[in-house]
Amino acid sequence: MNFRFQLMFILLLLITGCGSTHVIRSETKVIALVTAETAAVDSAVYYMIEPYRIAIAVNMDETIGETEKAMERAQPEGLLGNFVADACMSVAEKYYYPEDNVKIDFCLMNNGGLRAPLPQGKITRRNIFELMPLENSLTVLTLKGETVEKVLTFVAVKGGMPVSKIKMQIRDTAAINIEVAGKSFDREKNYRMVTSDYLANGGDGLFFLSAAVKREDLNMKVRDALLEYIGGLTKAGKKISAKAEGRITYAP
Repeated sequence: MNFRFQLMFILLLLITGCGSTHVIRSETKVIALVTAETAAVDSAVYYMIEPYRIAIAVNMDETIGETEKAMERAQPEGLLGNFVADACMSVAEKYYYPEDNVKIDFCLMNNGGLRAPLPQGKITRRNIFELMPLENSLTVLTLKGETVEKVLTFVAVKGGMPVSKIKMQIRDTAAINIEVAGKSFDREKNYRMVTSDYLANGGDGLFFLSAAVKREDLNMKVRDALLEYIGGLTKAGKKISAKAEGRITYAP
């Protein structure tokens, strides 16, 4: 297969590869597509692709919002994690229509999925792709209280994870003084949690999520949820913001 056909094959993959595939690990490798040996032969292919490359670059560098301050990952609680969890929670609530009308109680995400911080000031679409380059989607799990207890113990062992509508303290490796959606945690109750399909599939060691009473995939990429949430803020004239609210703290 000569270089021209290789390049056209790569382009075809880029165009058709945006389906429901979920990437759980990514590696970056720089490949020289145009070299001294191929430039003369494949200049036609280069000029065919160049307008699309420019259009994509313009789209990626479009300003979509503005942050009040820089956001980074942190434990037990961080601004970036709070923002992502709140954004996913908000968008999931918008698109989740359960037959029993029971709403989502809380959101859990993982720090490992947040690949880049958000700088202070103007935010572009590229920033969000760098933050969330993986193709993970939102999933709603109905969990027994005992499973939620395992989830929050896991969060405590990890030293904190991005959450929304959860408040808890960590003592040693135990989760204590837990509140879910503003109410004391009830081990005898079922809860609904929105998370990524990566975690729902047992990623990061959350294998016990396979015990979910029910699983409902929302067909919404986490990255798309972030873009939609930011778009809503910008349209309303608001900046992207997050606060450290003591969602997860260490008990004295």
